[in-house]
Amino acid sequence: MSRSPLPAYCLPVLALAAAACAHAPAAPPRSLREPHSGLTNPLLDCEVSDFSEMRPFASKARRLIAQEKEAGDISRMALYFRDLDDGLDLEFGEDQLFIAASLLKVPILIAYLKRAESDPGALSRSMVFQQTHGARLQSTAVADPLVDGRSYTTLQLLEHMIAESDNQAARALLRGLSAPEFEKVFADLGLPAPDIAGADYPVNVNDYSRFFRILFNASYLNRENSELALRLLAETRFRDGLVAGSPPGLTVAHKFGERRLPDGEVQLHDCGIVYYPGDPYLLCVMTSGWDLGRQAKAIARLSALVAGQARRQFRGR
Repeated sequence: MSRSPLPAYCLPVLALAAAACAHAPAAPPRSLREPHSGLTNPLLDCEVSDFSEMRPFASKARRLIAQEKEAGDISRMALYFRDLDDGLDLEFGEDQLFIAASLLKVPILIAYLKRAESDPGALSRSMVFQQTHGARLQSTAVADPLVDGRSYTTLQLLEHMIAESDNQAARALLRGLSAPEFEKVFADLGLPAPDIAGADYPVNVNDYSRFFRILFNASYLNRENSELALRLLAETRFRDGLVAGSPPGLTVAHKFGERRLPDGEVQLHDCGIVYYPGDPYLLCVMTSGWDLGRQAKAIARLSALVAGQARRQFRGR
């Protein structure tokens, strides 16, 4: 499988990990992190983990994806899984490209939080919301729509954009974001930048997962803003997909995206971090098909499979 070049922000962490594990047996490193006190978990060092535990999981995931295709619930499905404690990962369909759609709201969030690190008042500034006709229609209804002519702080607009996946809020925020600010988030992660004007952006599961990895590791934003981003993502009101397949009551910081294409094809994606007790993991699933409901259930079934794998791994530690 081919991977994109490593972005610059990874190099210091990888250098530390390599030095710490230089004399370890040939096995993937298990990371050593700061004491867990929130939704971030910065990387400090690494230990050694046994990669063999992933083989049964890989077989089950491959079989489930084949079954979903055979049943007609999806036409394509790609997944990226990463155990955020030991770094073990698994991916299928990593070379397939999908339209990011509302997944791009995460880098908008990151761009604003990056601005706030040098401009402490950035999130508390207000703007008068003006509804536009340029925002895309969305299948998921906004429960608490913004009011035309009302003043909102930047943070309130970010909350609407993430929790409600509100395209109108995203549109308003993009008007206040310069193209260089937006593009820099992608460039810093070694990714091509999308058109800030809203053109469709093709992406694969591995590349998109970088946004959640840098938030969990607090390696791009400072820890306070990484924590804020993940808390907003944990308020996402889309409860199908990853959440439906996760054990009840777990925190899931995630973002979904959906797009209907002119030929009738539907794309539905759900990516995020599931805070399984003692064993948080990242799961990103992208699908194409013809029915949002069936695709959401397919993502939920894969999410349930991954939760079962996490339960077995944690029990063995």
